Amino acid sequence: MPPPSSAASQKRVRESQAKAKKSLISELSLAEGIDPRVSEAIFSRVAAPTYRVSVPGQYRGSRALTKQETAERFTKGYQAELAKIGQPQIAEAMAAGSDPRTIEAMTANLVSAYTKPKIKRTRTTSKAKREAAVAKQTQESKDVLASDAARQENLVGIRRAREKAVEQATIGMTRKRGKASLLSSQAGGAGFFQRYFG
Repeated sequence: MPPPSSAASQKRVRESQAKAKKSLISELSLAEGIDPRVSEAIFSRVAAPTYRVSVPGQYRGSRALTKQETAERFTKGYQAELAKIGQPQIAEAMAAGSDPRTIEAMTANLVSAYTKPKIKRTRTTSKAKREAAVAKQTQESKDVLASDAARQENLVGIRRAREKAVEQATIGMTRKRGKASLLSSQAGGAGFFQRYFG
């Protein structure tokens, strides 16, 4: 059997953690209603479920977490990553009725900024620097989604007025009078045009 620090054992640990994460995500329905690109992007950043915690004041002392505590800790971590990538803003824009093309474009921008932030690479690029770069680069898209969602309230009145105008125009066109009657009659206005051009 290979030593604990070997690449094979580390790979097995990563695989078991990924399996535990997938199992808990599906069990708690955390990815429900979330764009698959978003859930895939955050999957590797979400910490694996913790089943034991250290007991303060005891050297190497730990206690087992209950199933509920494990679920709460994991859900909290998952929600934190969703907030970093901008899922609350995406959901708000969708609920407000924003243009799907805007949501699609901003989601792509958020996933790109979250997974591949533009950061100056050094030998000591820390997690804090990455988090700061992600926060800065996703903020613009988050702001666009939030402002678009806020604007939708004003647009609801305009949409209703347009729908009503179209409805009224349609009703006017179906009545048998004026210009509409020429085209909507059985002859389709043929008699009128024959006399006019004949």
